Amino acid sequence: MSNSETLILTSNKKTIKVNNKGDEIVLDLDDMSMQNKIEKFRETMDKFVMQIRDSKNDDEKYKYSLEMSKEAVASIDDIFGENASMKLFGNLTPTIDLIFEFCYKLNNLFPKLIKNKTENIEKMINISKKINNNKYLRRQR
Repeated sequence: MSNSETLILTSNKKTIKVNNKGDEIVLDLDDMSMQNKIEKFRETMDKFVMQIRDSKNDDEKYKYSLEMSKEAVASIDDIFGENASMKLFGNLTPTIDLIFEFCYKLNNLFPKLIKNKTENIEKMINISKKINNNKYLRRQR
């Protein structure tokens, strides 16, 4: 028999179903850089939207749209894991309307997930306060 201990941490990874085939992506809310990555993604997409809007002709619009598509794929794979964009869009150069739909749905989903993470942190702080206030528990440490 082993003398080993077990320590299992609570995971705040959120699995998100992304298509009718059952494919899923994972949003790791335990990764402190996640919110920054998503904000950078939003800023990059906004930059491309401005470039497309200000384009002088269709060729220039197409060029920026293609760049936006490739950048969106790279960012989404960085945020949600390898091949996440393929699961989401079904290809490696999604159209702008698919990217916009994803951004819209992500904007609606992300605040709910952050709220859950914040509530969990508050619970842990309250538990910590209770433990620190309990003299008997403090003596046992």
